[in-house]
Amino acid sequence: MSKTKKLSLGDWILYIILKGLQKTIEVFPRRPALFGGKLLGRTVFHLMPSRRKITIDNLARAFPENSDLWAYETALKVFENFGRNIVELIKYASGRYFDFVRTEGMDKIEGGGILLMGHYGHWEITGMALPDAGIELYPIGRRIHSLAFDKLVDDMRTVFGSHHIPYRNSIRQILRKLKDEKNICVLVDQHMRSGIPVEFFGRPVRVTQLVPLLYRRTGVRVTPAYSWHEGDEIIVKYDDPIDFVDSDDPLKAELINTQKQMAWLEGVIREKPDEWFWMHNLWKSHWRAVFVDRDGTINQDHGYVSRIQDFDLISGALEALRMLRKENFLIVVITNQSGIARGYYTERDYFKLNSAMLNLFESEGAFVDRVYHCPHHPGDKCVCRKPSPALGLLAAKELNINLSESYMIGDKASDIEFAANLGVRSVLVETGEGKKSLPLSNPDIKAQDILHAARLIIDENKK
Repeated sequence: MSKTKKLSLGDWILYIILKGLQKTIEVFPRRPALFGGKLLGRTVFHLMPSRRKITIDNLARAFPENSDLWAYETALKVFENFGRNIVELIKYASGRYFDFVRTEGMDKIEGGGILLMGHYGHWEITGMALPDAGIELYPIGRRIHSLAFDKLVDDMRTVFGSHHIPYRNSIRQILRKLKDEKNICVLVDQHMRSGIPVEFFGRPVRVTQLVPLLYRRTGVRVTPAYSWHEGDEIIVKYDDPIDFVDSDDPLKAELINTQKQMAWLEGVIREKPDEWFWMHNLWKSHWRAVFVDRDGTINQDHGYVSRIQDFDLISGALEALRMLRKENFLIVVITNQSGIARGYYTERDYFKLNSAMLNLFESEGAFVDRVYHCPHHPGDKCVCRKPSPALGLLAAKELNINLSESYMIGDKASDIEFAANLGVRSVLVETGEGKKSLPLSNPDIKAQDILHAARLIIDENKK
């Protein structure tokens, strides 16, 4: 327990009650106890409509190809597994039952390093299996809000010698453990309201970048660990280390490696969706965003660019996108592509270039959340061509963007008018048609190029 927080009389009473329930479950036969755990999960599912709705909504967003019935049934299994996990944790910590836990790949974690975990399967037993085998482990995490529950779980975690390190103000302690070749573990999906935005099931979520930062400081092995239920057993697997990148640009490496850790977790979840803890508000956060024009702002405007061979980045563009990402801005590209309607290239050509562009950006840690384009001729009077705000409004709806805290960077008067129509602050750059557009527009901010624009936006938000 944390030394700074003491249990009140009420906490102690609750703790004693919980301890009594724990002892009852310990001596109860395992299979009836598991049935009771699932029944508890089902009961909570029906008695907590708000948490049930969050779980179903999250599953529907993550797996839009599946039916509403699938989301409902999977959510029910999530709650059942949570109830089962409570029983299994108590049984495992009691020392009476070990035969239901089977480990794979424990040899991959010898010599110390970082254990990468998520709230998947039985995450508590995934961690406890190491000290149970005589391997020291130091979990990094936040405390449970209820001090009584926190003490109860902490008692069980430390049965085999696991040593919890509080998440806050613990970097020096963590670095010492890694230097001494000890193992630490981090739940990368905990408290997603903080951290940097990365893509998770096609949507942005906030994720801690602690693991990439520790990797940059130490270069230690980062080993994914997870578990799942298979019949009456829990299979705990320690996987091959993640191939984190090294770079002279620490921000580039941090962004790429943070995305890598969540790509691993998403892949695991897709195998058994009911094993993940879907009960928290993953995508509830409102985001601020920077909308960015493409030709003339990100890349040189050679006139109807349609091939990757002609896609020449403006100096500093990738650095600008990385900087904005680090400051918790989503990046949304809005581009008019009338070359499609004019017959200069096809929409298929556009998508081919767009795919190559995004691959290039991702390889450099410059992640873009969405790209929207208008394929129409200026004379078509469509609703999507800038300066119409339609594509920006669509992005705001899909990504939950707070427009009052957002910006638009572009080189044309239509970009500045788009920003005004959308209700975001405008930044006109001098690249592309920027100098020619200045007399025709009234931007909120003027910048030399996209990198200068990013710095001005960041500075403005630090005031």
